[in-house]
Amino acid sequence: MQRKIKKMIYLVFIILFWIPRALFYLNIPIVGINGDTFDYTGIAFFFSKGQVPDLGIIPPFYPIFLAISNSLVNSLSSIIFIQTLFTFFCFLYLIRSITINGKEFIKNKGIQYCVIFTIILTSLDSHLLFLETDLMTEALQFPLLLLFIGSIVNTYFNRSKFNFIFLVS
Repeated sequence: MQRKIKKMIYLVFIILFWIPRALFYLNIPIVGINGDTFDYTGIAFFFSKGQVPDLGIIPPFYPIFLAISNSLVNSLSSIIFIQTLFTFFCFLYLIRSITINGKEFIKNKGIQYCVIFTIILTSLDSHLLFLETDLMTEALQFPLLLLFIGSIVNTYFNRSKFNFIFLVS
């Protein structure tokens, strides 16, 4: 892909990704709290105190993420913003993976642009914004899926050891 087109793709993605989120954060900065939120925050409280709680059926990744984020920023709105930043960088990683490996990945440039455009449109999904603003593990599941898909593309075309280790783990 030409350098000018790549820059335009990144610029369009950045603008379209941040406009609805900026409107949300400026107008209705509400942190979503659901029934399971208290389980995650309770376990995160134990992790922040250096104790290992009884996890039961709850996976430890999200409570650890909450404990680390809370120790850094100490605000629920800031934790939500960190989740949004994580989603942004995961989308950027996937778009970058496809633009760099696009000529091997998809022979027809029109189809390659359609794939990138679809990824950009997916970032505008209101359900994704809803997930990003919730204190739920689903806020990190979709971005991790984007990382996984981008790593599959990079591993297949670059044979990168880092991507292979990420995929195996």
